Amino acid sequence: MNKTKISVGDAVIINESDRPCTSLVAIITSIDEKGNVLARYLNARNACKSNGEPRFIYDSGHLEATALVDFGLVLTIMHEEEGFFFKCVQGLGLLVTAHYLREGKQRNWQENGVDCDEFGWCEANEDVAQLWKGHV
Repeated sequence: MNKTKISVGDAVIINESDRPCTSLVAIITSIDEKGNVLARYLNARNACKSNGEPRFIYDSGHLEATALVDFGLVLTIMHEEEGFFFKCVQGLGLLVTAHYLREGKQRNWQENGVDCDEFGWCEANEDVAQLWKGHV
């Protein structure tokens, strides 16, 4: 399977060890000249350290940043009076439930995650939500 080229503002799953689910969606904040990626989790609970400082995820090329579209999903973010919320929804065409790792192992998409409500919505970090390419 060909991987989608990612750029700043894209929604991705970073890291071959993160289980691909809505709770672990990240937004690319920068890509250096070597292709190393810096990103932040969109989920409000994961976006900052316990002291309130932003938590960044660094992908030095071996962690595999995978675009949501490679799973057949698109990101939806809404801004309500209570804050920002997001979910992943099936894109046009067939849902691709798995992405294959370099070693050929299947990486299955897992529904929602512990931080999402019964409808699949998760609370988003406002700063990270506004970094998303699709804008809110």
